[in-house]
Amino acid sequence: MASWGCGAGLNSTSTKPPGIQLTGLTTLLAVMIRGTSSTRADYYDYIDSRGGMPTSVRLDPAVDARLESLARITGRSKAFYLRELIEQGLDDLEDAYLGAAALEAHRRSREATISLAVLMKDLGLED
Repeated sequence: MASWGCGAGLNSTSTKPPGIQLTGLTTLLAVMIRGTSSTRADYYDYIDSRGGMPTSVRLDPAVDARLESLARITGRSKAFYLRELIEQGLDDLEDAYLGAAALEAHRRSREATISLAVLMKDLGLED
């Protein structure tokens, strides 16, 4: 009997090689190969059950050595520090790139602008 349980749409009546018990990622791969209409939903259900989307990053050897050293010295995993970097750095990236995109969209719109001095005066914030 197959051991499913990693997503909606997966059940023990699905076809599988005789005598093979499918669990976890093996089940997911079998379902994806089988190509059911619920394959995408099954995949995302599996990823959600694992705590997030796995991602692969190719690092410069020097950066990888620094990360490995940090992980070894502190007793934490490299994945922990990569998650920290991404979570903390994402705010900065969003500010920079989304801000630049908003500025460019504003410039293309040819909407009227006012200077900072005029804005401060309008708001009663003059020195």
